[in-house]
Amino acid sequence: MTLLLDTGPIVAALNAKDPDHERCAVLIEGDGDLLIPAPVLVEVGY
Repeated sequence: MTLLLDTGPIVAALNAKDPDHERCAVLIEGDGDLLIPAPVLVEVGY
């Protein structure tokens, strides 16, 4: 399965204080490929 990610779940997975942190981290760490569009990476870095 391929998971297409947007900014919100990535930021939540990286921020332990985010209310959705645990849920997003588990989702991203799961099996399968991650598809992250380049503009999303730029937005996460901002």
